Amino acid sequence: VGLDARKSSDARFALNLLREFGIDTTEFTPVFTPHGQLRVNDSTPVVCMLTAYTDPKVQEQLAQRNAAVFSLDDPNIAGKGSAADGFCMKYVHAHTFILPRYTFGHYPAQPVLTVAVDAILATRTDVDPHLVHEVTRLLIEEEPRLANENILFQFLSEDFDYHTLDFPLHEGSIHFFRRNEPGFLERFAEVIAMGISAFLLILGALSGALRWLRLRKKNRIDTYYQRALAIEVAAKGFTQRSEYTQAIAQLHTLRQDAFEKLVAEQLMANESFLIFTQLVQTLADMLRQKEAITLE
Repeated sequence: VGLDARKSSDARFALNLLREFGIDTTEFTPVFTPHGQLRVNDSTPVVCMLTAYTDPKVQEQLAQRNAAVFSLDDPNIAGKGSAADGFCMKYVHAHTFILPRYTFGHYPAQPVLTVAVDAILATRTDVDPHLVHEVTRLLIEEEPRLANENILFQFLSEDFDYHTLDFPLHEGSIHFFRRNEPGFLERFAEVIAMGISAFLLILGALSGALRWLRLRKKNRIDTYYQRALAIEVAAKGFTQRSEYTQAIAQLHTLRQDAFEKLVAEQLMANESFLIFTQLVQTLADMLRQKEAITLE
């Protein structure tokens, strides 16, 4: 059996195929030959070729040697549990393929079920991603025109699972194949919107809480105003020095209490607090003057 060069991937593929069909090397003699020299002849009446079905060497051999293409099973059950399907389940890089009648000129006379693998265009990882992106784009977008030049391009497709590859897809190709996928903002638009809404709600709650705290502190300073003004009103009826002395002590206590609340952050150090301290000082000075001129 003629096989591609020893240790080549094509030879390994052919040996795996034969083994899955129950044919091991005890039943045939492998003859390893460079791919370009594989031919059906008297010493190798059977040849396993992994090549493009448009390869002219196939049609040439079928015509000159009166050879035949073996079918791995009934083409009518391809994809429905054929022997070729069983092989492809174990060899994930392969898939079933039906060669129509007369694919190679007058051959084959009947459809043939075989297996195929996809051709891979490989490059180095350090190639410019932009260049790889453009090459990939041109191959996909120009597929109809390329297929007119070489029929193999009709199978060119970006619809494949690149996770099954034995090596990573180049960054430039990934960018092209993902070109229609939604961007980050599109993918997470709802989450972002919910996050913004939640943030605004929290911000609004915090703003409301701050306004409430400011209003509460303002209301507290208002009570100090009221207490100071109440002392002023009461002082209008004083007739004794001891009453003025007691009122001045009350103002001092009120002022001391306000500063303690300020330190405890229960009052705000703002203009209202400053006005309160000035009010207390003015009332205390007025009461001291009246105290000085009042007789016991």
